[in-house]
Amino acid sequence: MNTSSNKDGRVLRGRMNRRDFLATGATAGMVALNASRAPAADTARSATDTHRRDYPFGVHHYSIKPLWDIGEVQLESYPEFAAESLSAPRIEIAEELAPELFSNRDLCRRVRTAAEQHGEGVHAILCDGRMALDSPDPDARRAAVQHHVRVAVVGAAVGARFLRVRASTPGDPDEQLRNAIDGLQQLTALIPESGPEVLLENIAGNSRDPEWLTRFSSRTGIRLLADFANFDGDIYQGMKAIMPFAAAVCTKSWDFDEQGEETTIDFARMMNIIGESGFNGVISVEYLGRKSDPVTGIRQTIDLVKRHSR
Repeated sequence: MNTSSNKDGRVLRGRMNRRDFLATGATAGMVALNASRAPAADTARSATDTHRRDYPFGVHHYSIKPLWDIGEVQLESYPEFAAESLSAPRIEIAEELAPELFSNRDLCRRVRTAAEQHGEGVHAILCDGRMALDSPDPDARRAAVQHHVRVAVVGAAVGARFLRVRASTPGDPDEQLRNAIDGLQQLTALIPESGPEVLLENIAGNSRDPEWLTRFSSRTGIRLLADFANFDGDIYQGMKAIMPFAAAVCTKSWDFDEQGEETTIDFARMMNIIGESGFNGVISVEYLGRKSDPVTGIRQTIDLVKRHSR
Protein backbone atom coordinates (compact mmCIF):
# COMPACT_ATOMS: atom_id res chain seq x y z
CA MET A 1 0.00 0.00 0.00
CA ASN A 2 1.37 3.40 -1.00
CA THR A 3 1.23 5.94 1.78
CA SER A 4 2.50 9.38 2.59
CA SER A 5 1.28 12.10 4.91
CA ASN A 6 -0.21 15.51 4.46
CA LYS A 7 0.90 18.53 6.43
CA ASP A 8 -1.21 17.76 9.48
CA GLY A 9 0.53 14.39 9.73
CA ARG A 10 -2.33 12.18 8.57
CA VAL A 11 -1.66 9.30 6.21
CA LEU A 12 -2.53 9.81 2.55
CA ARG A 13 -2.98 7.07 -0.04
CA GLY A 14 -1.60 6.74 -3.53
CA ARG A 15 1.55 8.85 -3.34
CA MET A 16 4.54 7.30 -5.09
CA ASN A 17 7.12 5.82 -2.74
CA ARG A 18 10.52 4.22 -3.38
CA ARG A 19 9.04 0.75 -3.83
CA ASP A 20 6.80 2.09 -6.61
CA PHE A 21 9.72 4.05 -8.02
CA LEU A 22 11.61 0.77 -8.34
CA ALA A 23 8.86 -0.55 -10.59
CA THR A 24 9.46 2.25 -13.08
CA GLY A 25 12.56 1.19 -14.09
CA ALA A 26 22.78 -9.86 -5.96
CA THR A 27 25.26 -10.60 -8.23
CA ALA A 28 27.71 -13.18 -6.74
CA GLY A 29 31.18 -12.07 -5.74
CA MET A 30 32.91 -10.26 -2.93
CA VAL A 31 35.53 -7.55 -2.75
CA ALA A 32 38.30 -7.09 -0.23
CA LEU A 33 37.67 -5.13 2.92
CA ASN A 34 39.98 -2.16 2.46
CA ALA A 35 38.29 0.79 4.12
CA SER A 36 38.42 2.31 7.54
CA ARG A 37 35.17 3.25 9.20
CA ALA A 38 34.62 6.98 9.29
CA PRO A 39 34.29 8.62 12.70
CA ALA A 40 30.91 8.13 14.34
CA ALA A 41 28.26 10.57 13.21
CA ASP A 42 28.19 13.76 15.22
CA THR A 43 24.53 13.79 16.17
CA ALA A 44 24.77 15.87 19.32
CA ARG A 45 24.66 19.62 18.94
CA SER A 46 26.63 21.68 21.42
CA ALA A 47 24.70 23.64 24.02
CA THR A 48 25.64 26.93 22.35
CA ASP A 49 24.84 25.83 18.78
CA THR A 50 21.07 26.26 18.79
CA HIS A 51 20.56 27.55 15.24
CA ARG A 52 22.29 25.16 12.90
CA ARG A 53 22.29 26.56 9.36
CA ASP A 54 24.65 24.29 7.49
CA TYR A 55 23.55 20.67 7.63
CA PRO A 56 25.74 18.59 5.31
CA PHE A 57 23.82 17.07 2.39
CA GLY A 58 23.84 13.74 0.63
CA VAL A 59 21.84 12.47 -2.33
CA HIS A 60 19.70 9.34 -2.23
CA HIS A 61 20.34 7.08 -5.22
CA TYR A 62 16.65 6.95 -6.17
CA SER A 63 16.55 10.72 -6.51
CA ILE A 64 18.53 10.37 -9.73
CA LYS A 65 17.06 7.08 -10.95
CA PRO A 66 15.52 8.64 -14.10
CA LEU A 67 19.01 9.85 -15.08
CA TRP A 68 20.53 6.52 -14.05
CA ASP A 69 18.12 4.57 -16.20
CA ILE A 70 19.14 6.41 -19.37
CA GLY A 71 22.86 6.28 -18.56
CA GLU A 72 23.27 10.01 -18.04
CA VAL A 73 24.78 9.32 -14.61
CA GLN A 74 26.87 6.22 -13.90
CA LEU A 75 28.78 4.92 -10.91
CA GLU A 76 32.06 6.66 -11.60
CA SER A 77 30.45 9.96 -12.64
CA TYR A 78 27.89 9.93 -9.80
CA PRO A 79 30.12 11.60 -7.15
CA GLU A 80 31.15 14.51 -9.37
CA PHE A 81 27.58 14.95 -10.60
CA ALA A 82 26.25 15.04 -7.03
CA ALA A 83 28.84 17.51 -5.84
CA GLU A 84 28.86 19.84 -8.84
CA SER A 85 25.27 19.72 -10.10
CA LEU A 86 23.40 19.09 -6.85
CA SER A 87 25.58 20.62 -4.11
CA ALA A 88 25.32 17.29 -2.31
CA PRO A 89 28.89 16.04 -1.89
CA ARG A 90 27.95 12.74 -0.25
CA ILE A 91 26.32 9.96 -2.24
CA GLU A 92 24.19 6.97 -1.33
CA ILE A 93 24.37 3.83 -3.46
CA ALA A 94 21.45 1.42 -3.71
CA GLU A 95 22.47 -2.23 -3.81
CA GLU A 96 20.01 -3.10 -6.58
CA LEU A 97 21.17 -0.22 -8.81
CA ALA A 98 24.85 -1.14 -8.65
CA PRO A 99 25.17 -4.95 -8.85
CA GLU A 100 28.46 -4.65 -10.73
CA LEU A 101 30.18 -3.55 -7.51
CA PHE A 102 29.80 -7.09 -6.16
CA SER A 103 32.09 -8.63 -8.75
CA ASN A 104 34.51 -5.84 -9.60
CA ARG A 105 37.04 -4.91 -6.92
CA ASP A 106 38.75 -2.37 -9.14
CA LEU A 107 35.44 -0.59 -9.81
CA CYS A 108 34.90 -0.31 -6.05
CA ARG A 109 38.28 1.37 -5.71
CA ARG A 110 37.55 3.77 -8.56
CA VAL A 111 34.15 4.73 -7.13
CA ARG A 112 35.73 5.36 -3.74
CA THR A 113 38.47 7.49 -5.29
CA ALA A 114 35.93 9.52 -7.27
CA ALA A 115 33.71 9.99 -4.21
CA GLU A 116 36.61 11.24 -2.11
CA GLN A 117 38.11 13.35 -4.90
CA HIS A 118 34.94 15.16 -5.95
CA GLY A 119 33.02 15.18 -2.69
CA GLU A 120 33.09 13.83 0.83
CA GLY A 121 32.73 10.16 0.12
CA VAL A 122 30.01 7.53 0.05
CA HIS A 123 27.55 8.22 2.83
CA ALA A 124 25.67 4.92 2.74
CA ILE A 125 24.90 1.69 0.94
CA LEU A 126 21.18 0.95 0.80
CA CYS A 127 20.29 -2.73 1.18
CA ASP A 128 17.31 -3.75 -0.92
CA GLY A 129 15.57 -5.97 1.62
CA ARG A 130 15.07 -9.01 -0.61
CA MET A 131 16.54 -11.17 2.15
CA ALA A 132 14.87 -10.45 5.49
CA LEU A 133 17.09 -9.91 8.51
CA ASP A 134 13.95 -10.30 10.65
CA SER A 135 12.62 -13.45 9.00
CA PRO A 136 10.71 -15.74 11.39
CA ASP A 137 12.75 -18.63 9.96
CA PRO A 138 16.15 -18.82 11.71
CA ASP A 139 17.81 -20.37 8.65
CA ALA A 140 16.47 -17.64 6.40
CA ARG A 141 17.63 -15.06 8.93
CA ARG A 142 21.15 -16.49 8.90
CA ALA A 143 21.18 -16.47 5.10
CA ALA A 144 20.05 -12.85 5.12
CA VAL A 145 22.84 -11.99 7.55
CA GLN A 146 25.43 -13.55 5.25
CA HIS A 147 24.03 -11.64 2.28
CA HIS A 148 24.17 -8.36 4.19
CA VAL A 149 27.75 -9.09 5.23
CA ARG A 150 28.63 -9.29 1.52
CA VAL A 151 26.94 -5.92 1.00
CA ALA A 152 28.88 -4.51 3.96
CA VAL A 153 32.13 -5.72 2.38
CA VAL A 154 31.25 -3.79 -0.76
CA GLY A 155 30.32 -0.83 1.41
CA ALA A 156 33.71 -0.92 3.07
CA ALA A 157 35.44 -1.14 -0.30
CA VAL A 158 33.78 2.05 -1.53
CA GLY A 159 34.37 3.78 1.81
CA ALA A 160 30.72 3.91 2.90
CA ARG A 161 30.05 5.28 6.35
CA PHE A 162 26.71 3.54 6.89
CA LEU A 163 24.81 0.43 5.82
CA ARG A 164 21.08 1.13 5.64
CA VAL A 165 19.13 -2.05 6.40
CA ARG A 166 15.49 -3.06 6.84
CA ALA A 167 13.39 -5.04 9.28
CA SER A 168 10.03 -5.03 7.58
CA THR A 169 8.64 -8.58 7.69
CA PRO A 170 4.94 -8.53 8.64
CA GLY A 171 3.93 -10.22 11.84
CA ASP A 172 3.33 -9.88 15.55
CA PRO A 173 5.30 -6.79 16.69
CA ASP A 174 6.85 -8.47 19.73
CA GLU A 175 7.86 -11.58 17.82
CA GLN A 176 9.23 -9.54 14.95
CA LEU A 177 11.12 -7.34 17.36
CA ARG A 178 12.88 -10.43 18.72
CA ASN A 179 13.63 -11.58 15.17
CA ALA A 180 14.94 -8.16 14.17
CA ILE A 181 17.16 -7.96 17.25
CA ASP A 182 18.58 -11.40 16.54
CA GLY A 183 19.20 -10.76 12.85
CA LEU A 184 20.75 -7.33 13.21
CA GLN A 185 22.89 -8.31 16.16
CA GLN A 186 24.23 -11.26 14.17
CA LEU A 187 25.02 -8.83 11.36
CA THR A 188 26.77 -6.22 13.48
CA ALA A 189 28.85 -8.92 15.16
CA LEU A 190 30.21 -9.99 11.78
CA ILE A 191 31.09 -6.54 10.44
CA PRO A 192 34.54 -5.45 11.64
CA GLU A 193 35.34 -1.97 12.88
CA SER A 194 36.68 -1.17 9.41
CA GLY A 195 33.23 -1.70 7.92
CA PRO A 196 30.20 0.59 7.70
CA GLU A 197 27.95 1.17 10.70
CA VAL A 198 24.58 -0.58 10.46
CA LEU A 199 21.52 1.69 10.60
CA LEU A 200 17.94 0.42 10.69
CA GLU A 201 15.59 2.55 8.61
CA ASN A 202 11.86 3.07 8.94
CA ILE A 203 10.42 1.85 5.67
CA ALA A 204 7.79 -0.92 5.94
CA GLY A 205 6.10 -3.35 8.30
CA ASN A 206 6.73 -2.85 12.00
CA SER A 207 9.54 -0.40 11.27
CA ARG A 208 6.87 2.18 10.41
CA ASP A 209 5.91 2.18 14.11
CA PRO A 210 8.13 4.67 16.00
CA GLU A 211 7.52 2.96 19.35
CA TRP A 212 8.69 -0.34 17.88
CA LEU A 213 11.80 1.34 16.48
CA THR A 214 12.72 2.99 19.77
CA ARG A 215 12.30 -0.34 21.58
CA PHE A 216 14.62 -1.92 19.04
CA SER A 217 17.29 0.77 19.30
CA SER A 218 17.11 0.95 23.09
CA ARG A 219 17.67 -2.79 23.41
CA THR A 220 20.43 -3.13 20.83
CA GLY A 221 22.29 0.18 20.68
CA ILE A 222 21.91 0.01 16.89
CA ARG A 223 21.10 3.47 15.59
CA LEU A 224 18.41 4.51 13.12
CA LEU A 225 18.03 6.18 9.76
CA ALA A 226 15.12 8.58 10.19
CA ASP A 227 13.04 8.95 7.03
CA PHE A 228 10.58 11.86 6.87
CA ALA A 229 7.57 10.01 5.52
CA ASN A 230 7.75 6.31 6.36
CA PHE A 231 5.44 6.08 9.35
CA ASP A 232 1.96 4.72 9.92
CA GLY A 233 0.15 7.60 11.57
CA ASP A 234 1.46 11.06 12.35
CA ILE A 235 4.81 11.53 10.61
CA TYR A 236 5.81 14.46 12.81
CA GLN A 237 5.25 12.57 16.03
CA GLY A 238 7.07 9.64 14.45
CA MET A 239 10.13 11.74 13.65
CA LYS A 240 10.10 13.34 17.08
CA ALA A 241 10.08 9.90 18.72
CA ILE A 242 12.98 8.39 16.75
CA MET A 243 15.30 11.39 16.31
CA PRO A 244 17.14 10.76 19.62
CA PHE A 245 18.24 7.42 18.13
CA ALA A 246 19.03 8.68 14.61
CA ALA A 247 22.52 8.79 13.12
CA ALA A 248 21.28 10.05 9.74
CA VAL A 249 18.18 11.64 8.21
CA CYS A 250 16.54 11.21 4.81
CA THR A 251 14.01 13.68 3.41
CA LYS A 252 11.07 12.90 1.16
CA SER A 253 9.74 15.29 -1.47
CA TRP A 254 7.42 15.09 -4.46
CA ASP A 255 5.89 18.43 -5.47
CA PHE A 256 6.35 22.10 -4.61
CA ASP A 257 4.01 25.08 -4.56
CA GLU A 258 4.67 28.57 -5.90
CA GLN A 259 6.47 29.52 -2.69
CA GLY A 260 8.79 26.53 -3.01
CA GLU A 261 7.18 24.63 -0.14
CA GLU A 262 6.69 20.88 -0.43
CA THR A 263 2.97 20.21 -0.87
CA THR A 264 2.76 17.05 1.24
CA ILE A 265 5.24 17.49 4.10
CA ASP A 266 5.60 20.60 6.26
CA PHE A 267 9.37 21.06 6.07
CA ALA A 268 9.34 23.91 8.58
CA ARG A 269 7.78 21.61 11.13
CA MET A 270 10.10 18.73 10.26
CA MET A 271 13.24 20.84 10.45
CA ASN A 272 12.13 22.25 13.79
CA ILE A 273 11.82 18.69 15.13
CA ILE A 274 15.26 17.81 13.76
CA GLY A 275 16.80 20.96 15.18
CA GLU A 276 15.28 20.50 18.61
CA SER A 277 16.57 16.92 18.73
CA GLY A 278 20.17 18.13 18.59
CA PHE A 279 20.86 16.24 15.37
CA ASN A 280 23.99 17.50 13.67
CA GLY A 281 24.60 14.94 10.94
CA VAL A 282 24.02 14.43 7.22
CA ILE A 283 20.62 14.97 5.62
CA SER A 284 20.15 12.91 2.46
CA VAL A 285 17.70 14.11 -0.16
CA GLU A 286 15.20 11.69 -1.63
CA TYR A 287 13.19 13.39 -4.37
CA LEU A 288 10.59 11.16 -6.03
CA GLY A 289 8.53 13.73 -7.90
CA ARG A 290 7.53 13.79 -11.54
CA LYS A 291 6.67 17.44 -12.13
CA SER A 292 10.28 18.61 -11.89
CA ASP A 293 13.37 16.99 -13.36
CA PRO A 294 15.61 15.29 -10.76
CA VAL A 295 18.20 18.07 -10.64
CA THR A 296 15.57 20.76 -10.07
CA GLY A 297 13.66 18.66 -7.53
CA ILE A 298 16.78 17.85 -5.51
CA ARG A 299 17.89 21.48 -5.53
CA GLN A 300 14.43 22.62 -4.43
CA THR A 301 14.51 20.13 -1.56
CA ILE A 302 17.96 21.27 -0.43
CA ASP A 303 16.83 24.91 -0.59
CA LEU A 304 13.80 24.03 1.53
CA VAL A 305 15.90 22.32 4.18
CA LYS A 306 18.23 25.33 4.29
CA ARG A 307 15.32 27.78 4.47
CA HIS A 308 13.84 26.09 7.50
CA SER A 309 17.15 25.43 9.26
CA ARG A 310 17.71 29.10 10.03
